[in-house]
Amino acid sequence: MRKRVLLSGLLCGILIAGLKFIEYRWLVVEHSIETYGGLVAAVFAAVGIWLGLRLTRKVGTVVVREVMVPAPEHFKRDEAAVGERSAEITMPVSCPVLCRFSEDILAAIV
Repeated sequence: MRKRVLLSGLLCGILIAGLKFIEYRWLVVEHSIETYGGLVAAVFAAVGIWLGLRLTRKVGTVVVREVMVPAPEHFKRDEAAVGERSAEITMPVSCPVLCRFSEDILAAIV
């Protein structure tokens, strides 16, 4: 029984291999123009995708960093343009490291 199964399996494998070989020859001989046209189309599509990705890629990234720069010693506030109350409110916001919040400024903001 085992010998019969192995023999029929081997015979079926040989028949399938022969059919695939005939199908391959038929495909190459009968449809060679379509096969080569498809290969050329695939090559052109691959080159087009590669070229498109290469031409439209981002060149680089810009990194923006904030740097604290101390105000010069000779800096003077323009009293005519900025009122006293406006300066009192905006001063802690403009220089939080140098200015200390006093209770009256916090009361004015809140």
